[in-house]
Amino acid sequence: MPAIGVSARRTRAPATHTPLLAPRPLPRSTTNGGLNEEAGRLEVLDEIVRKFVAAAESEREEIIEAAGSKVAELGDEASSTGAYYVKAMRKYAAKGSEWVTTETARLARMAKSDAIAVARKTSILLRRNVLGAFVSPALDTEANDEL
Repeated sequence: MPAIGVSARRTRAPATHTPLLAPRPLPRSTTNGGLNEEAGRLEVLDEIVRKFVAAAESEREEIIEAAGSKVAELGDEASSTGAYYVKAMRKYAAKGSEWVTTETARLARMAKSDAIAVARKTSILLRRNVLGAFVSPALDTEANDEL
């Protein structure tokens, strides 16, 4: 029985419930169990993507091959994510930077759909996060300055 003047119902922030609900939360997950914008990203490949985006078109194929080699070195745990990095680099090289914008928008629309299974939705969100590596931070800063 609670003491007089003390409410039996106490509210807690979601962060305090996380250890109770998920003793071993996934890395890069939010307190409510969702994925943050870093989930699915690999810093090693993000660095290669930065070089790729900044490189001249004539140098990009060589960088794509280097990324493929790096994915092979990373092993099984990063194979699917790494393969998507390489695939996205090839699409970027073929279709240009506009492809990242349209693909990100397409994936966002798919993620909002209720007709998609949870596992598929997670895969979509991870791919969308990988595409975030292709967006130049300098361009984001310039866009925010204009607002």
